[in-house]
Amino acid sequence: MIAKVNDPNTYYLWGGTGPYGYDCSGLVREAMAKSGHSLPRVSHDQYLAADTYVPKSQAQPGDLFFWRNSSTGRIYHVAMYIGDGKMAHALNPYRGLLVTSVDYMPTNMLSVAGRY
Repeated sequence: MIAKVNDPNTYYLWGGTGPYGYDCSGLVREAMAKSGHSLPRVSHDQYLAADTYVPKSQAQPGDLFFWRNSSTGRIYHVAMYIGDGKMAHALNPYRGLLVTSVDYMPTNMLSVAGRY
């Protein structure tokens, strides 16, 4: 996943599943597929597909973080924990694909991580 995020040829694309344009769930889906895990296409369904949920503070590399719309309850964003207090994600057309601190977007972030 880090290679994709750091690749100057990759970019954010709403609904993108690669090999160059990705949205958040497309990027995560591809990264998980490379490690042998098949995930659904959209972040909401990816959340529901977790084998278990662990407190965010116990996340391990490869676990997924999610954001939920407070009024609809729908999951709208996903990022992968890469260790060392950092996560990788495809954020939006302006920020693109990036690595940030896990504290980068605290609003609406769930307090648990999905483990697969």
